[in-house]
Amino acid sequence: MASFFRDYLAYVGKSESPDIYHRWVSLSIVASILGRNYSFPHGHSDIYPNMYVMLQGLPGVRKSTAINIGTKLLKKVGYKKFASNRMSRQMFLEELHAINKPDLDNMTFDEMLDLKDDAPAEISIHASEFLDFIGQGDKDYLMLITSLWDNLDEYKNPKITSKSVSVKNPTVNFIGGNTPAGLNLAFPAETIDAGTLSRFIFIHAQSNGRKILIPSRPDAKAEVAIIEHL
Repeated sequence: MASFFRDYLAYVGKSESPDIYHRWVSLSIVASILGRNYSFPHGHSDIYPNMYVMLQGLPGVRKSTAINIGTKLLKKVGYKKFASNRMSRQMFLEELHAINKPDLDNMTFDEMLDLKDDAPAEISIHASEFLDFIGQGDKDYLMLITSLWDNLDEYKNPKITSKSVSVKNPTVNFIGGNTPAGLNLAFPAETIDAGTLSRFIFIHAQSNGRKILIPSRPDAKAEVAIIEHL
């Protein structure tokens, strides 16, 4: 696996984004692909690879650049379980609930017989601007994200558009970007004692000082190798 991360950084090449951003983006996309297919026992529970990674830095440190590279690779692999760029807490739950809803119109009879009701509801949030995704000081939304980090067997919300929503095996992976000012606006002081901040891995970096007018195109063979690995 270590070779994958070396190849990923070599594929990225010279970038205005700090290397540490690219390292954590590569970890995040691997976590998205593994989803709930991998875990290891930890006492009375299981540990899954999902993470909440927040790239922190001043405007212009190229957080979005690093995230977008990982997002494009995931799409080329065929991964489709992305959350919308911006939506309310209710819409997010509905999207998570429907993420594995089968397309019965395009399924064979044998595929219908193989359907499982307990298929995990996996979703990846790629939010280059975290504040734009979650809104300012939305404590209820933050508490929902906090609860879902724990990979529950089921999450029930009985008060959503006058009907209950039950999500089986919710598995949420997050990679986002934020500035110091945005961090202040997104996380009210009350969330400090609510366990929300302890779920996030905050990766802070300063500008690496590079200014690249015309970035080089990525190596096509290297891209194919990474996609095949993923």
